[in-house]
Amino acid sequence: LALPLLLRMIINFSRLHMKILAAYQSMLMRHAALRFGANIFRFSHDWKIPNSLCMLIRTQTKRNRSLYLMGVVGTFKSWFYSVEDDSKRVQITNLVKEAISCLRKKLFEDAIDILHTALRIAEEENDDRAINYIYDLLANIYYEMNVSEKALALFHNLMNRLLSQNVAKDDASIIEISLKMADLYAMMGNDEMAESGFEFCLKTQKAVVDDHEKRFNRQWLRTQKVIRSEYLAEGEEYSDPYALYGMVLETYSRYLLSKDRVNESVEYFNCALEFARDIFSPVSAHVVIMLNNYAVLLLNRAHFQLARKYYSELVVRAIHCPDIADLLPSFYCNYAEALWHCGEHEEAQKIAKKAIHLAADVKDEKQRKRVNEFYNALLMDVQKHEKKCKA
Repeated sequence: LALPLLLRMIINFSRLHMKILAAYQSMLMRHAALRFGANIFRFSHDWKIPNSLCMLIRTQTKRNRSLYLMGVVGTFKSWFYSVEDDSKRVQITNLVKEAISCLRKKLFEDAIDILHTALRIAEEENDDRAINYIYDLLANIYYEMNVSEKALALFHNLMNRLLSQNVAKDDASIIEISLKMADLYAMMGNDEMAESGFEFCLKTQKAVVDDHEKRFNRQWLRTQKVIRSEYLAEGEEYSDPYALYGMVLETYSRYLLSKDRVNESVEYFNCALEFARDIFSPVSAHVVIMLNNYAVLLLNRAHFQLARKYYSELVVRAIHCPDIADLLPSFYCNYAEALWHCGEHEEAQKIAKKAIHLAADVKDEKQRKRVNEFYNALLMDVQKHEKKCKA
C-alpha cells in the first residue's frame, strides 16, 4: 500500500491518505494506455473528526497528495495548556511548534530530531500528556513517510500507554490507531494482522454507532444541512462516531480492492459513501474527492466499468462544488480515461475537450499543462485506433 491514501485521506484519509502505489506497478505495466497512471489527479480528503482527531498541519507534498498529520490523542492546545506556569512545558511546547514549522517546510528529519528532544524532556518530567502527544505526532510522521516499522512501533507503544491510562478500547483514539496499524500491516504484507486489525475497527466502531443511534436518530444527519457549520457546535458530537466509522469503511474498502476482492470492496465503499453524504452533504467536496480517489484505484486495476459508474456520478456532483472548481478539469480527464477503456471513444473525446475548456480558467499552469498533455495523448490513441480499424 504505497499510493497516497485518504486521505489518503486523508482521509488524508482519510483522512487517512492512500498508500498503495507499489501494489499496482504490474497492473500499470499491463495497461500502459492509462495516460498518467495511478498517482495522477488524485486529491486528499479527510473525515474531519475534530473532537478526537485534530488536524494539526496540511502541507502539499505533490500536486495530487497532501500530508495530513492527525493527532489521535488530542489537540495541540489541549495538551500544552497553562504553559506560563511551567517552564519545562514551555520548552516542550516551543520545540513542538518548531517541529511543526519544519514539517511545513518538508524538513521531516529535522522535525523528527526536534520531537525526540522534546520527548526526552517530557519523559524526564514524567509528563504523560506531552509524551502521548509527541508519540502520536512522531508515529503519524513516520506513517506518512511510509517508514512502516517505526510507525508501527510508535503506534503500538502509544496504544499501550493509552490503555494503561484507562482509555477505553472503543475510544476514538484507540480505533484510529488500530486502523493505521492495520494499514501498516497491509503495507508490510502481513494480511493476517491487517485483517485482524480491520475486523476490530469495524466491529468496535459499529457497536459505538449502534449505541449512538439509541440516543440520536441518524435521520438528523440527513435533515440538518449545517452539521459542519460554525453555528452548530454540537453537530460534531452527533456526527463524529459516524465519521470515524466511515473512515474505517473506506480504508477497508481500499484494502479489499488491493486483494482483488472487488465485490466486497464496492460494498464497503458504498457504505462509507453513504455516511459521507449524510455528514458532508451529497454535493460536498469530500464526497467528490472520495469518489475520484476510489475510481482512480478501479482504473488502475482495470475495473473500467465500475470506474465509469463512479465518475458519471462524480462529475454531476462536482459542478455544484465551487470550492473545488479548479479540480474539475482533472475529474473530466479521469472520466474520459474510464470512458475510453469502456470502448466509448467518441464520448471520451467529448469529455476530454470539456476538460480543456474548463482548464482555460484554471490558474494553476502545471495543471493546465497536464490536462493538455492528457488530451494530446488521447488524440494519439484515437489516431492509432482509427489506423487499426482501417487495417
